[in-house]
Amino acid sequence: MRDSDLDSNGKAEPVSADEATVAELLRAAGKREIPPADFAQSLQATLHAEWRATVDQQFQRRRQRAFAGAAVAAVVVLGVAASLWVAGPTEAAVARVVQVAGSAAVEKGQADVTAGQRLVTKSGGRLALVFNNGITVRLDEETEVRVEQSDRLSVVRGAVYVDSGKNGASAPLVIETPYGKVRHLGTQYEVRLLAAELSVSVREGRIGLERRDATLQGSAGDQLVVSSGGNVRREVIAADAASWSWIGAVTPPYDIDRRPLAEFLSWAGRELGREVVYATPAAEAQAGQVVLRGSVSGLTPDQAVDAVLVSTTLRVERTAGRLTIRD
Repeated sequence: MRDSDLDSNGKAEPVSADEATVAELLRAAGKREIPPADFAQSLQATLHAEWRATVDQQFQRRRQRAFAGAAVAAVVVLGVAASLWVAGPTEAAVARVVQVAGSAAVEKGQADVTAGQRLVTKSGGRLALVFNNGITVRLDEETEVRVEQSDRLSVVRGAVYVDSGKNGASAPLVIETPYGKVRHLGTQYEVRLLAAELSVSVREGRIGLERRDATLQGSAGDQLVVSSGGNVRREVIAADAASWSWIGAVTPPYDIDRRPLAEFLSWAGRELGREVVYATPAAEAQAGQVVLRGSVSGLTPDQAVDAVLVSTTLRVERTAGRLTIRD
């Protein structure tokens, strides 16, 4: 009997049948032997190794999960960086090439022209571009310009023709040359940079040529010629002079479809530097009533006039400075 089998008064506590059975089995098993010391050490080492392996596996799993999370974060960061690079702000266009004739090159091979872009034409090549403010600029053959900004153009060599619109554009455009800056006041004009001089020909409206010492003014019919030595001379140039003819080869597209004949003739007369005159009231009335269909794409303004009038009872008579329309 064990001391634990006694109650607080030292009397034996009653033993249940289950406890008696267990006690009988223990007596039958006899005294247990103490395992050898080396066996205990080996068992302890084995248990420690298994514990260490379990801890290491858990640590490795935690590291792998942490590394995987860091890798995902890195992929997300790289993805954001890539999307910012691809979808980042692009340089806005300040003008657009609308017509090319012959051999002409637009740097970067794009129709959209951005600030700082260079435009070049070779022998027999010409092009026309329209700025966002509506001003059109045409480049003659063997010309090189640089579009500095939305309102500034530098001429390196050759000639440019500027048209600010029939009613005059309020938006400014400065043409920079080694001889000075040319500004317009609602006009058509040409700036031609030669080896030893600069000529500015005014077809319509007025221009100002700003030089270091003074500003020269020019009106319709004026041609200002400035030599490399600084000498200035004024000459007269007609609005329909032969020297303007090159601009017809690179006229920006004009859509005649569903437009009145009178509107088309007004456009053609301005392109040709000639006043449109109607010989009779009947001819003028007919031009106002006829609505055009089709296209004059690929034709010069002069060719377009003949092509359009052939389908009407009207005819054109060309004289100095005039297009006379007769029925």
